[in-house]
Amino acid sequence: MLDENPPYPVVPLLHERLEDEEARARSVAFLRAMQRRRSVRQFSLEPVPFELVANAVRTAGTAPSGAHQQPWTFVVVSDPAVKQRIRSAAEPASGLRCLVKVAPPIPCCCGPPMG
Repeated sequence: MLDENPPYPVVPLLHERLEDEEARARSVAFLRAMQRRRSVRQFSLEPVPFELVANAVRTAGTAPSGAHQQPWTFVVVSDPAVKQRIRSAAEPASGLRCLVKVAPPIPCCCGPPMG
């Protein structure tokens, strides 16, 4: 049963059926773009315009989730002292060396506790 008045904005699906050839061309272009992806662990110390960071966070916020509720909050951290506190908490919990110290600014995705 669908909730008649959900506590979040409902975003309708706008679907455009493509011709087979156009769908194939787009799928190949998408595959090529995904094949160029790389994990980056080196960061420039150059400042990033906040609008670019904000647009990246807005894009991340559109990721699908169960019932389209997006149960997370994004916070952008640029203060070095706060980033150090996050790193100090994250490294022992993850068992991994955290890149929080070197990536200015950092977007943090915060969600409800699991379990």
